[in-house]
Amino acid sequence: MVKVIESRSLSLALADELGVRHASPQVILIKRGKAIWHTSHYKITDASITTAIANGEKA
Repeated sequence: MVKVIESRSLSLALADELGVRHASPQVILIKRGKAIWHTSHYKITDASITTAIANGEKA
């Protein structure tokens, strides 16, 4: 977990490295060093994260 307020430069660097547009709040699922799923704001739900993790395990 990266707290944007405390670690803004790290947050921006991660978004750049992973090729994901920075947003806050944001969830990025990383597998083998690659962003395999991301979402932000009101799309962050228990269901969306659970589904992303389940799908990511299959990849």
